[in-house]
Amino acid sequence: MAQIAPEERREEFNNGADAFARAFDNEYDKDLGKGSKEEYEAIVARYLKATPEEQERFVKRNTETQDPMDQDPKEDLSPDGDAFSYLKNVRDLGIWAWKNTEQIGENVLWYDPVPGQYIPCGSVEELGNGRAMSL
Repeated sequence: MAQIAPEERREEFNNGADAFARAFDNEYDKDLGKGSKEEYEAIVARYLKATPEEQERFVKRNTETQDPMDQDPKEDLSPDGDAFSYLKNVRDLGIWAWKNTEQIGENVLWYDPVPGQYIPCGSVEELGNGRAMSL
């Protein structure tokens, strides 16, 4: 992120990482660097395996706190919304990076080095056997 992302995106990412560290501290009363594997798995699962209703609550809590935060930047707000957004962003970036590797693009996804032929009604077997296309 430090080398490729614009300043605003880096700041947003770092704020999310800080929120995740606060959420970890709130949950386990210890610094993020001193957590166990089981604690990391549990807190990540709390956010990424949350029900749609819980995810909605995380996002809603995040948007509801924006106005008070603008009024008083020192106000201590729940880190749940930012921690959820941060973990979702990390997961999405990981999946994006995995899908964009040469190995996956050519050997797992449907790869056509010279695309361009339009086949509007081809069979699934003929069109990548149902796999997503690598670009």
